[in-house]
Amino acid sequence: MDCSPRFEGETRNGDPAKTTRPARLVAFFAPTSSSFRQQNESQQEIGNHCICLVGRFDGIGLDRNYHQAACDSSFGSDDGDIDTRSRALSLTDLYVFREVDQNPSAASDDLVFVMNTNPRSLARQQYFFSREAQYDFKVTRVANNNSVPTAVADVILRFTFSAPDSNFRQKMTLTLIEGNRTRTITQTSAGRPILTTPVKAGENPLINQVRVASGNNGVISIFAGLREDPFFFDVDQFFRVRAGIAGLGPSVGFRTPEEAQDFTKDLNVNSIVVRVPRRVLQGTTRATTFDSWATIAIRNPRTRQFEKMEQMGRPGINEVLILTQTNLAAYNRLQPTRASSSALTKIAREATGTLKALGNSDARTTALLKALLPDVMRIDTAGPSGYANALNSLGAPSEDDC
Repeated sequence: MDCSPRFEGETRNGDPAKTTRPARLVAFFAPTSSSFRQQNESQQEIGNHCICLVGRFDGIGLDRNYHQAACDSSFGSDDGDIDTRSRALSLTDLYVFREVDQNPSAASDDLVFVMNTNPRSLARQQYFFSREAQYDFKVTRVANNNSVPTAVADVILRFTFSAPDSNFRQKMTLTLIEGNRTRTITQTSAGRPILTTPVKAGENPLINQVRVASGNNGVISIFAGLREDPFFFDVDQFFRVRAGIAGLGPSVGFRTPEEAQDFTKDLNVNSIVVRVPRRVLQGTTRATTFDSWATIAIRNPRTRQFEKMEQMGRPGINEVLILTQTNLAAYNRLQPTRASSSALTKIAREATGTLKALGNSDARTTALLKALLPDVMRIDTAGPSGYANALNSLGAPSEDDC
């Protein structure tokens, strides 16, 4: 099983009749004595819970007879398309999990963050990260699982990219922001540029080792490049079902698992994968629970200020609850936040209508909105990774999310 870039007409196991897709995101990192490499025959898997398989949206009111891809990550490949955003500025997935749950030989406090962008990338085609954008992983330290999200980042891992060179590689700059402290890093621990992996080198990914702090837990590992989209998701049927629930089309159900169409089959995404020791995120605290989300910002050509184009926290919130492109764009621009505004009021009104159409009472609709917003993904690193293993007192997924 591998998650390397797909090539048109490529088969697995040498048998076209047995071509399959991975049921999870495979390790970009596998341990060796001093570095990490991709294994071929017996790859270590990371992201066991990071694939949309058959599940249910029971939590927001869909009947148990509806079968659909309920994901153990965040997914947003078709939300809020607007004229000023290219696919390089579109987030598809956010994953966060403990590496030790996929690779028993990994350090016990290493966390893996994955941001996927550029959905529907075609086989054998080289796609690049935008050199005008900031790709951010944002993390908040949380006192306990029942704490109300602040939607204010304590730590930001920011990635920016150069123009590609003649070998289709882009140089990366990592900016680590913690409070008022900012550190910009352009070289690996060995003094080399931090580089992406071009599609032609996808079978031998470059894992950059970058020191961000002193001590044994001060090195993070970075990969950036094309990988196969790990989702199994029947996108067309999903939007038909949603339209029927909203009264915008005929009422239909989901296809059975055997009949579901894999929309992302043989398509790639551009991934940023980071292994981070928990100590780097803790700062001077002993926090083991964190809120995380991903954002993409691009510079406004008039003001020259960076403005957020995309955000992603919990899976499926905007795709399931928000129907109009205007509100999807506003959601991406404004979330996560505890502030109020007229745009957020419109978003809440539309989400309320969707939740009620799903059969929720007024009280339950109000409770769900409070539980799901601000839109952040809560991770309890004290236990094994697994999406929504438990709900906190707000009714939000709180324990061991990935």
